[in-house]
Amino acid sequence: MEIEKKENESIQINEVIKIIGKKISLERKESKQKIDKIAKILKIRSEFLVAIEEGYLEGLPEEVYLKGFIKSYANYFNLNIDHEMKILSSNYNESLNEKIKNRTKEDSTDSLP
Repeated sequence: MEIEKKENESIQINEVIKIIGKKISLERKESKQKIDKIAKILKIRSEFLVAIEEGYLEGLPEEVYLKGFIKSYANYFNLNIDHEMKILSSNYNESLNEKIKNRTKEDSTDSLP
């Protein structure tokens, strides 16, 4: 499950989250561990762990917490997701910049008579 980023190809954040989530989910199921037990050990709400496994970004907290939760969950299973995390970080920043630009455009349009 490798991800490659070509120069003109933008990888969506959701795709990266889904790939990471799938890796973690497979590992958890192979180890036959329950999410509730892992949530208590990692001190991360089980809803967040489920959202990570399902690649459901809307169910996850802000970027800094999201990255920490993903790293903790992957480390619990000794999974190496450094490559995916680099892609996630670079694309998260690009996506955030786009949202800010769009918000600025909307704000300037709203102020017109």
